[in-house]
Amino acid sequence: MPFGFFLEFNSLSPIIAKLQNSHNEKWYMIIVTKNDKRFDTDRDLTAPERHILQKLFTWEAMSESVLQFREKKGKALDDGWNGSGPIIASPALKAICKDLEKKVAARLQKT
Repeated sequence: MPFGFFLEFNSLSPIIAKLQNSHNEKWYMIIVTKNDKRFDTDRDLTAPERHILQKLFTWEAMSESVLQFREKKGKALDDGWNGSGPIIASPALKAICKDLEKKVAARLQKT
């Protein structure tokens, strides 16, 4: 991946994910919700939550209903990551998931 690479999940504007390269060559992923809350995934989410979020970005695009998205989110939290066991979602992850649910609903409404 070249330095300065920019990735945007913004088809409907509730979530923007940016990967930026700063002067110290550290990559950041900042998520901005529709109500303009900003979350730095390194600072605001645990490693298991970041892994779950990666799965949820996929399910946001593939879910056939908001209910299915919620079920997938619940399963991911129950399963955990890398032997971690169940994950209790932090306030940051809850806010991001709520925004993703709205994005699923908006996508489905368009079809």
